[in-house]
Amino acid sequence: MNTLGFTWVHLDSLGFTWTHLDSLGLTWIHLDSLGFTWTHLDSLEFTWTHLDSLGLTWTHLDSLGLTWTHLDSLGFTWTHLGSLDSSVGLTWIHLDLVGLTWTHLDSLRLIWIHLDSLELIWVHLDSLGLTGTHLDSLGLTGVHLDSLGFTGTHLDSLGLTWIHLNSLGFTWVHLDSLGLTWTHLDSLGFTWVHLDSLGFTWIHLDSL
Repeated sequence: MNTLGFTWVHLDSLGFTWTHLDSLGLTWIHLDSLGFTWTHLDSLEFTWTHLDSLGLTWTHLDSLGLTWTHLDSLGFTWTHLGSLDSSVGLTWIHLDLVGLTWTHLDSLRLIWIHLDSLELIWVHLDSLGLTGTHLDSLGLTGVHLDSLGFTGTHLDSLGLTWIHLNSLGFTWVHLDSLGLTWTHLDSLGFTWVHLDSLGFTWIHLDSL
């Protein structure tokens, strides 16, 4: 009596092998001519596929809604995790050639991008209308928030900070190297300038 339910088939002319084990719900297929391998495990709803000619690997796990793909020739990796209720919906992509990483999270509508070659990080959060950018090579950081019409920028190399708030028509600029501060408020036509090195302050009010 075959308690394992084991089946093995091989065809030399095609270099084809098929294996099945009922007790585990395991199926394994290999085709030599293409360097193709396919594996499926019913109990875990797990599928694994590999294609040697392209250096392609594909993995899927239904119970977690997890899919993983890797392509050796491009150094490309793609990962997706999507639960049945779509509460996760996570996608992650990496490309070795340029050191690019891209991440997306459906529930928060969050996108995160990192580029090693430029030391660039870019983040966007739709739910808040928030965008953030950082570029290490220049020491540049920028933030924008749609809901407030707020923009903030900082440049390390110059010690420069720039802030703008649309709702108030407010702009603030500071330059560390000169100890210079400049402030402007559109609604009042107000401008304020201060220069630390000279102890100089200048104020202008359009309405007067």
